[in-house]
Amino acid sequence: MAGAQSILILGAGDFSGALTIAMANSTYDATKAQKTSTVGKTDHPAARSLNHGVSLIATEYRTDAESDTLFKRIDNIRNHGKPKLALQPGQHDLWTSNMNGIRVIGGQVIEGFNALTYPANTGMFDRIIFEYPHTGSYGSSVNDVRNMQAVNSNRVFLENIMTQAREHLTAHGFLEIGICGWPYRSNPTRQQPWDEGMGLEDTNKATALAANLRLRFIDRRDLGLRRVARNDGTYFQADMLYLRFQRA
Repeated sequence: MAGAQSILILGAGDFSGALTIAMANSTYDATKAQKTSTVGKTDHPAARSLNHGVSLIATEYRTDAESDTLFKRIDNIRNHGKPKLALQPGQHDLWTSNMNGIRVIGGQVIEGFNALTYPANTGMFDRIIFEYPHTGSYGSSVNDVRNMQAVNSNRVFLENIMTQAREHLTAHGFLEIGICGWPYRSNPTRQQPWDEGMGLEDTNKATALAANLRLRFIDRRDLGLRRVARNDGTYFQADMLYLRFQRA
């Protein structure tokens, strides 16, 4: 998407995805590179600036201090012989580095931002992006009640995110939702009515969801296997699907 545009990123997690988006909307800045001793390092944030007319705000519900506490707690669990899945050493350092990279490129970082209740002074955006929305309710392979709760809580969460975002989209703006795994996608092992999930890989279901929220489903893109952060700070690999919507 060329030209001027304003971008709002919700639920940025460790800000790695947000930094990737910032890099994709920036160009190598020779003058800046000279000042920051990064001449020729075209993939270094300190050598890049947001494209002309582009503004970018990356937000996360957790604050830097809260993430530090979380990662220290998980590291403590690992060190006592109870390893968590795929947590990388220095994860909080990566969080901080990614935030700094976004700022260096020219973007803004806001911590403690609730995607369900934007501040009163929040403006309008050409792109609003939320990758991997999730309530933290993952269900259970043996507990039908937990499965039903997981589906319902995540459905309501997604609908509220989309409803709030709609009010801050420009007339031709796009809402982009990155989803992976159950309950947003179908799971062949979960076929009961209460735990089959939302099945949003089905364009008919994505279209129906959008219509109920006064949005219009535009298209979907399969982005392949991605590293996905859980709410507890651990990671897993999953196929990611990007859904795009506009105001109806």
